[in-house]
Amino acid sequence: WSALRTRVAPDARLTFAGKCAFRAVIPVTNLPPDIETNAVHIWLRPKAHVVHYPVRAGREIALVAIFADERAEQGWDGAAPAAELAERATDFPAALKDVFAAAPDWRRWPLYRSAGTWPWTRGRLALLGDAAHPILPFLAQGGVQALEDAVTLADTLAGVPPSGIEMALARYEAIRKPRALRVAQASQQNGEAYHADGTFGRIRNAALKITPPQQLIGRYDWMYGWQPPKIT
Repeated sequence: WSALRTRVAPDARLTFAGKCAFRAVIPVTNLPPDIETNAVHIWLRPKAHVVHYPVRAGREIALVAIFADERAEQGWDGAAPAAELAERATDFPAALKDVFAAAPDWRRWPLYRSAGTWPWTRGRLALLGDAAHPILPFLAQGGVQALEDAVTLADTLAGVPPSGIEMALARYEAIRKPRALRVAQASQQNGEAYHADGTFGRIRNAALKITPPQQLIGRYDWMYGWQPPKIT
């Protein structure tokens, strides 16, 4: 919903991803007693997954559920009836149903991805974060990539005189775009694995059982090990 993007990249187009995300925040005291609070939980089901994790120094639990959904509504933070979430969770394990039941209020937003790429900069205007590179939330990297953009943008502009701003912004785009697009692609692929069904789903489950955790997370060392580039 970036207004600035319409000025920087008027031809940019987004496509509905066929999925919607639902979010809620639960006081940790409302969580069912058999759910570990100081941990990240991921539940996988064909065409859906749920993540919950501690926030606010462990006082609350953030709950995110993503389902296949064809309602490409406008907006990104609409209210969602708790009854709708309860209906979607009918075939979930009992423990996860209890987590859903503990959430008093839900918010809903449709997920979109970019249809191709577009310029991030025009003159002295620059985009960062989702305005530049929408990322589906399957690697928890949307906010992270915006922070990386901001650090790189600040470093690129540091000490640059007014006459050099446009060149510095173009350099920021050149540095950041390949990585952001790679993260967006990896996130989409991870979502396909999360929501897999049939044979692909059974292969995923088998791989998760036999692959050491260090090896699984090691596939993303290139992403989690990011360091700000040296700007010369």
